[in-house]
Amino acid sequence: MRFGLIHYTFPPVVGGVEFVALGQAVQFAEHGHPVRMIGGAGRSDHPGVECRVLAELGPDWPRFQAAARELASGRAGSAFKAYQAELESTLRREIADLDAVLAHNVMTMHFNPALTAALWNLAQETASQTAWYFWAHDLVLAHPDYPRPDVRRHPWSLYARVHPTAHYVTISEFRRRQLSKELRIPPSQIRLVPDGIDARAHLEADPEVWRLFLEESLADQDLVLLFPTRVVRRKNLALAVHVTGSLKRLGKKAKLLITGAPDAHNPSSVAYFEEVRELIRRENLQAEVLFVADRFRVGFRQLCALYRLADALIMTSRQEGFGLPLLEAGVHHAAVICPRVAPFTDILGSDGIFFPPNEKPERIARRILRAFDSHGLQGARRHFKRVLREYSWVRIWEKHLSTLALRPRSWQILPAKTGSAELLNTGENDASNSNGDPKNGKHPDGRPPMEGSPARRARRRAGRAQLRTRPASRR
Repeated sequence: MRFGLIHYTFPPVVGGVEFVALGQAVQFAEHGHPVRMIGGAGRSDHPGVECRVLAELGPDWPRFQAAARELASGRAGSAFKAYQAELESTLRREIADLDAVLAHNVMTMHFNPALTAALWNLAQETASQTAWYFWAHDLVLAHPDYPRPDVRRHPWSLYARVHPTAHYVTISEFRRRQLSKELRIPPSQIRLVPDGIDARAHLEADPEVWRLFLEESLADQDLVLLFPTRVVRRKNLALAVHVTGSLKRLGKKAKLLITGAPDAHNPSSVAYFEEVRELIRRENLQAEVLFVADRFRVGFRQLCALYRLADALIMTSRQEGFGLPLLEAGVHHAAVICPRVAPFTDILGSDGIFFPPNEKPERIARRILRAFDSHGLQGARRHFKRVLREYSWVRIWEKHLSTLALRPRSWQILPAKTGSAELLNTGENDASNSNGDPKNGKHPDGRPPMEGSPARRARRRAGRAQLRTRPASRR
């Protein structure tokens, strides 16, 4: 399938919708579906993602400005109609070869009403060959920063009407309830697809680290322990293995990631490595204890990414001259589990999860679990893992976007009938599906507009200008 994404702007313009739209585009492209992003600004460096910048969509376009002035006077007249017709002609060519179009925010926000009207018509005109999805991140009808438009008049009526052939998508249950109320349709007719995040980019994880994260389901673990060490006897790897086994017996899902490999030139290192391997086999912990070096070479970048994915650093060394990993853990906000010995106590003060040097593995495991609960570490880590598990683009693709790409008709929930399905090309009053009295330009609680990126502020200024209509009593 060929997908089109439409929004006012795309990255490198900074904005939440911009990031989400690009994330969706990349997912479609990476799974073999070419994408065309269509907006007033943007750029794409991703294979399979084309960015079409149309000056006609920007606030500097002469017809945009003429239409805005006309709307500010209270009506959609000849300037608005000319601009809408121009957009329809341009966009008709841009979407001609697309199988599906995702219109982000442009059908529920007021920054370019002529664009809303043009897409409304095109979605109806091309419904037999192109699937349309109106993606609602924000709603002008329920937005605290803007006066509510008079939905009895065109084009504002479009924001309160259900399109006869398009399908509505929102980003949260809260937004779904809002849109359901404003459009007067059941929530079940609105699909929910949460925003995603490029977790790999935020974690700066190299491909091999990210592959490990996915293959080992690290986001599903109760505890991920990192032991960055060479395989030598004084590091006491066996104790870390036994602690991991105790966590497993206590009903916890745990992984121990050991970064180092044996020194091939040191017979004692190789012998100790085999001892630890045998212990892992004997305790049936092959799935819980991983030698990362078996999969890839752990350099500085990979080590940093592993720290960011781990819940805690564990060090079970019998003795150390300093303990550099404790500093690394501090930089990465990782908890530290280690014996209460110098120099660890000198570095950590009272901020480690300490255990007596000769304590039994099960007692250490229980100590770790108590410490995580009492220190409040679990809540933050649970949220971290929930984000990775539910909101990374990998998960959004698997749970949502893949079905749109592979079975698009499974997404299509027919909207409720709303009467006439004629194309919209007039500026006449339209009271269909009106929801309440207009606020006539007054904000309900008097709050000032929120600040944002320059592009977002420009869109807001344009939107406010186009919402300055005459009071209903004067029309």
